[in-house]
Amino acid sequence: MNELPGRARESLLRLPAHPPAPGSSRDGGPEAGALERIYHRLNLEGTDFAGRHLAEGTFYGSNLRGANFGGADLTAAHFVRSSLKGAIFEGSRLDRTQFIFSDLSGVRFDGQTLTGAVFEHAGLMGATFRGATLLHVTFRFLRRHGHLFVRRSKGLVVARFDPRADQADFDGARIDEATFAQLQAAGADLSGVTLLA
Repeated sequence: MNELPGRARESLLRLPAHPPAPGSSRDGGPEAGALERIYHRLNLEGTDFAGRHLAEGTFYGSNLRGANFGGADLTAAHFVRSSLKGAIFEGSRLDRTQFIFSDLSGVRFDGQTLTGAVFEHAGLMGATFRGATLLHVTFRFLRRHGHLFVRRSKGLVVARFDPRADQADFDGARIDEATFAQLQAAGADLSGVTLLA
């Protein structure tokens, strides 16, 4: 069972499965529900977010290992200093989603369309983008190892990851020229990709 404070648990249970209707109290305006989509330093390992509306949500310093984001709307969501090792993103909407200094080891983006997404200093060991379409995606990498402190049921543990593009699989991906150039400069194997004009 995940260790969540009562307020965080209630907030998660109130997350809508669909976007709020315009004009409702949860229409995503500057005030409505803003705090409900910020998750700071929580143990959310294995949590099921499938089909949830998490657009513009922020997960900072959270343990999201094995979390299920299948079919979730993650438009402009931010994952910062979080562990997403083995998380599921099948069928998710990933427009302008940002993964900053986060561990994405073993995450599969296969067949996904990522538009305007950002992978900044993200650990991609074993991550796959097979058959994915990458449009205007930004990849930036440091030349050093990353360390995260991840909250688990037994307290904080250190998660180490290596932010490098050459550890990800892009076989069969369709990639625009700008994204291709960034990945090529980062040393990724792009021999099996299709370059989009």
